[in-house]
Amino acid sequence: METAPHPLVHRFVAGFIGINAGFVAAYSLVNPQGLDEAFTWANLPPLHARFVGALYLWGTIVLVWAALARRRAVWWPIVVGAAIFTSSMGILTALNRRAFDWSLLPVKVWVLAYIVFPLMTLPLAWRYRRSDPADAGGPDMPGNAVRILHGLTLIFGLLGVGLLVVRSAAVSAWPWPVSDGVAQFYGGPFLTIAWCCWAYSRRSVRDCRGFALAMAALGLAVVAVSIKHRVLFDAGDISTWLWFALFGTVAVAFSYAVVRSVGLVSCARRNYPSTGTSTP
Repeated sequence: METAPHPLVHRFVAGFIGINAGFVAAYSLVNPQGLDEAFTWANLPPLHARFVGALYLWGTIVLVWAALARRRAVWWPIVVGAAIFTSSMGILTALNRRAFDWSLLPVKVWVLAYIVFPLMTLPLAWRYRRSDPADAGGPDMPGNAVRILHGLTLIFGLLGVGLLVVRSAAVSAWPWPVSDGVAQFYGGPFLTIAWCCWAYSRRSVRDCRGFALAMAALGLAVVAVSIKHRVLFDAGDISTWLWFALFGTVAVAFSYAVVRSVGLVSCARRNYPSTGTSTP
């Protein structure tokens, strides 16, 4: 089994960023009004705040999983995803600096975080970019699962690019009212999800368990907060139907994958004896 040459480095980076993401996720989902006050550079009413919380919940789960992982096949895609996410946030912050009140402490913390996080993740992602990592063995990813992941790569990738590049058009198609500035900041997380969907489509079932759990949590959380704030959606708008179809499919498909992977991994452990190395 391949292990990371410097496991403490990737554990620290993933764990540190994961703890910060977990704080934002919990704060956003439980106290969305408080997030609006803390993130004073943007207008984040409850639906927006809870959607941010769902995205950060996804990030928390994958980062914690990466912090526990020993093999690069598991943690490297997540570190690259963290580099994409944090770098995009840092760049957008610089491009929209006039939207920030620089006298406020939350703004200073935000800016500092998205300077430090890319400096932590980019070198690590670059350092381990070469050579295809060995997987954990066990069953290959089923063909239908690979096709779903490729489809989600395309969907989230197009959404991410659209939100970053043609945000006015993206805002007009968004299923609830959203400002240009806030919508653009959703582009980075969507590109991160797209990257991880593609990267994990090339891994074994065992390597994808943490990612599947994160995607299931994302889908379930987005559907739940959308239903809670359903008054903001236009039931007759096609974008509303597409929104619920996308995240409903994510919730169902990956919840099934999590349950299914338990049986597949148990079977794999019988057919692929352990070498004595614990692998998440």
